[in-house]
Amino acid sequence: MDYRQFLVISIGTGAHKHTERYSARESARWGLLEWLWNRGKSPLVQVFREATSDMVDIYASVIFQALESEGNYLRIQDDTLTGAAASVDNSTKWNLRNLVRIGENLLEKPASRIIYVEACESGSIFEGLMPEDLNVYVTTASNVVESSWGTYCPGMDPPPPPEYMTCLGDLYSVAWMEDRFEFYT
Repeated sequence: MDYRQFLVISIGTGAHKHTERYSARESARWGLLEWLWNRGKSPLVQVFREATSDMVDIYASVIFQALESEGNYLRIQDDTLTGAAASVDNSTKWNLRNLVRIGENLLEKPASRIIYVEACESGSIFEGLMPEDLNVYVTTASNVVESSWGTYCPGMDPPPPPEYMTCLGDLYSVAWMEDRFEFYT
């Protein structure tokens, strides 16, 4: 079968709008109980629940890459959807027609893809790999000659919980997450 004949546009319903946001600075101090129950919710369960959308996107991307058809898959995450359109389990005829209309409108907008790699020595992983004409932005936690810088490490303020004798993040990704948190709050 020639998989290049397939074009898949995956429309995400955006980030869960009712999810409690936690800062890296705050969660760095949590122990097991705070990860299980905090502000009437379970941050650990929320992390796993919200990760499924990202994982489906990653799996689909890998499959299309393996089939040498990576240009035939596009994931669009629309954070502006509300009501029935934002629901992941509303398959009424009206809502499906509405989602098709939303998808057609989204195709009229410019699209790009951001790839972020979290690894201490990831700076050169994409160097010379991506074609110049793709609308893809790749960013990593380090550069070609320098490893990433750890944060939330033992001895820093705030430190990780005492049972962890390691850094809980790097400055680049923590700054990105905290900036995103500030933007959405």
